[in-house]
Amino acid sequence: MNKSAEPKDNLIDRIGVAGRFPPGGYEKVIALACEAGFECFELSVGQFGATEPGWPRTLLEKPETKDRLRDRLGSFSRVIIRATEEGLNIASINPGQRSESIRQYLESLDLARDLGAEVVSFQPGGPTPGFVSDPRDIVDKNIAFAKQALKLPGSMNMVFQSVGIGLPEMEAVMAGLDSDVFGVDLWAGALAAQGGPPANEMEPTNRVLTWIDTLTDRIKLVHLSGVHQRWHADRLAGCPFEMNNALNLAAVVHRLTDINFPGPIILDIQAPNPAQTLHYCKTAREELQRIYSESPRKNKKSCPSCKSCLKKGVFLNPSGG
Repeated sequence: MNKSAEPKDNLIDRIGVAGRFPPGGYEKVIALACEAGFECFELSVGQFGATEPGWPRTLLEKPETKDRLRDRLGSFSRVIIRATEEGLNIASINPGQRSESIRQYLESLDLARDLGAEVVSFQPGGPTPGFVSDPRDIVDKNIAFAKQALKLPGSMNMVFQSVGIGLPEMEAVMAGLDSDVFGVDLWAGALAAQGGPPANEMEPTNRVLTWIDTLTDRIKLVHLSGVHQRWHADRLAGCPFEMNNALNLAAVVHRLTDINFPGPIILDIQAPNPAQTLHYCKTAREELQRIYSESPRKNKKSCPSCKSCLKKGVFLNPSGG
């Protein structure tokens, strides 16, 4: 299980789905992902109103439940754990909240190790609501947590998500860590959804490309979804590719190909129920493989500005619906 993967010609082998603990439990989600032929699976623990079995501490205290989950996850070649983050902030100026947040993050790390995961993904600490936070202090606290996690036994990749943190701050965090083990989880959809109405159609995509170009060697995980720009409203991430009208998917995939990103790429697509989510993930996987097969780099052509990515088919719903 969870073998280290080298870049393959078939992108499908590097694409996974994000699963959470729905009211019916994790087994249905895992079964659907296996049936759909996904090789990678990300399990979010303690997220978005999870039922009690979905919290790291509960799983660590119930070996039978944990062992059953590990057995089910053994169906995948690569497993990622997205750590609990509800109500937590490892950079809080409140020392009590900060220490408890660190404790729960480390519990997620322990659980990920017990489940045989390849990567564990953390949301970086950010400003404390209601207080003015020094950006340098936030960077230092994130570095301090990462160094503490790196001292723990066991080899595992860890990543900070590109959520709730700016690119300069993430650069500073990575510069403060002399380790190839701790890297970046690039949330392309979330980055493209930032800000108000874009100045031009490529502005959301260029933000993602800038992160890739700046943190090339530190990107260990990518989350991808459609991004929908509504009239006079903010952009919405987590959408099926069929709703995408704001993120140039081909430009992102081609740039990841340029840097030889080995994966995994997790499809963070949200739908009303697990069956619908897996349906949209399957169509997204097919679209990504089509884009990858047409990559200029893969076909030994130059693509310095990804202008070819603007061809028909990049935006599946260019009208915006």
